Amino acid sequence: FSLTDVVAIIKRHKPLFRPGASIVYDDSNFYLLGGIAEKVSGLPLHQLIAKKITGPLGLHQTSYPTTSALPSPYSRGYVLEAVTIEDYTASNPAAAGGAGAMISTLSDLKVWVKALATGTLLTPATQALRLKTKLLVPSPQVPVRYGLGITSINGFLGHDGGIFGYGSIAIYLPARDATIVVLSNVSSPNGNPPPLFIALSIAAYLFPEHFPHGI
Repeated sequence: FSLTDVVAIIKRHKPLFRPGASIVYDDSNFYLLGGIAEKVSGLPLHQLIAKKITGPLGLHQTSYPTTSALPSPYSRGYVLEAVTIEDYTASNPAAAGGAGAMISTLSDLKVWVKALATGTLLTPATQALRLKTKLLVPSPQVPVRYGLGITSINGFLGHDGGIFGYGSIAIYLPARDATIVVLSNVSSPNGNPPPLFIALSIAAYLFPEHFPHGI
């Protein structure tokens, strides 16, 4: 499943709106961004990520997969269907490309999300641009805002992710230097990773002042 395949699918559809007119979350954009990064750097994405991100941050348990082989030890991944649970461990996460083909651990994600939220690998100017968020999900309790590859929820910064059989979320609260990471080896077919709701519940319990209207 190549970048050419993705572009062919995208070209079959019309844009939802003019650039800058609105905002939606779309994996296609991140898949394209991964392709652009490869073209600009001249490196395959897994090498570029190792050189620019996982290497400098010392994330030795984090990698961009190029096959379905998982580094040992690993948890098996399951998809919860209507009345059955299917084992999806052997599915190739590389199919997600730049939209989320990463393998990591709880300890590495703890390091990563703080670097993401504080802009450790970026210039202050670039980080400031990333944090210019727009409202993605309107909600009186938990409004979700989105910037350049970063989510903002009631003062927490980070990102969630989901792929067949697995889900994750890592969020960081700069005001309290607090990190919450939740991983799951079960995913649902509707695309909502279970860790998202668990992490928000933990955040609201530990820091109720950031959730004055509950969740």
